[in-house]
Amino acid sequence: MATSTEHRSSLLKIVSQPEVQSLLQDAERRISEEEGVSFRAVNMHFKKPVENDFTADQRPHTTLLFGGLTFRHEHLLKGVFESLGYRTAVVPTPNTNA
Repeated sequence: MATSTEHRSSLLKIVSQPEVQSLLQDAERRISEEEGVSFRAVNMHFKKPVENDFTADQRPHTTLLFGGLTFRHEHLLKGVFESLGYRTAVVPTPNTNA
């Protein structure tokens, strides 16, 4: 089910309300006490990597890697991306002997 932009923005308005924020903080605190997990400790381990923009002028010298899909899905994606001007390479799936 797709959500419209208006629906998403109304949901964001609801989440940003002080009452909802209070309920979320209470739930976070309750879960942390029940499970013995500190959300701060979990969040400190994750550091979001810097996202670099991918521009059209980088297409000729950038290769998109993908793998782990079925044979047909990999070749479908390869064909789609190459028809759009991207270079692609399928990363082989390791076998049980690897």
